[in-house]
Amino acid sequence: MTNSISEEKIRNIVKSEIENALEEFLIRMKLEMLPYVSREEQKEIESLYGENLDKNDEDNIAVSRKLRL
Repeated sequence: MTNSISEEKIRNIVKSEIENALEEFLIRMKLEMLPYVSREEQKEIESLYGENLDKNDEDNIAVSRKLRL
C-alpha cells in the first residue's frame, strides 16, 4: 500500500496554507499600523462623536479582496 497524493491535492494544500499565512500576516501588519488609543482618548472620542459612530457604518467599511494564488 503506497501513500500517493495527487499533485492537484498537494497544490490545494499548499495554496490553502499560503493563503492562511498571508491572511494572518496582513492582519498583524494592519494591527501594528493602528495608532494606540488610551482609555481617556477613547472616552473623549466617544463623547464627541458617540452618536455618529454607529450611523452609516457601511459607508466607512473598507472593501477587501481575497488574494488568489
